[in-house]
Formats: sequence, C-alpha cells, structure tokens
Amino acid sequence: IKINQDKAEIKNTLFSLNDELEIVLSEITYKASQRNIKIQVTSEGSYQIFADRLIVLAVIRNLLDNAIKFSYDN
Repeated sequence: IKINQDKAEIKNTLFSLNDELEIVLSEITYKASQRNIKIQVTSEGSYQIFADRLIVLAVIRNLLDNAIKFSYDN
C-alpha cells in the first residue's frame, strides 16, 4: 500500500533466499507447531536473488501463514 501511495520505494538488493527462508521459518514455526504442522525446506542449493528483500519476506510469510491457516491439523 505504501508503495502504491509513493510513501515507500522499492529497494532491490542481492541476498540469499535460503537465509531469508530461515528467518521466516523461525517466525512462523510456533504457529505451525500449535496445529502439529511441520514445515520442511528442501533445496538443491543456495539461491541469490535480486529483489526487494522486505517484499519477498512479506510474500513468503503470507504464503506460509495461509498454508498453515487453511491446512488440516497434523
């Protein structure tokens, strides 16, 4: 919303997607554990991406949050 209202700008940087996934997982693990849901990341390598780090984190966080919310327990 802030970007659409010109109150924030996109700041693209090069960062490790794997490292950012670990940050999001550490934030969302408790919520998943309350529903006995396990999240497992399987990757064949480390990925460097050039994007706005905060937007990527928000997208991943929202995807995982919705996956937990709409999944059955266990």
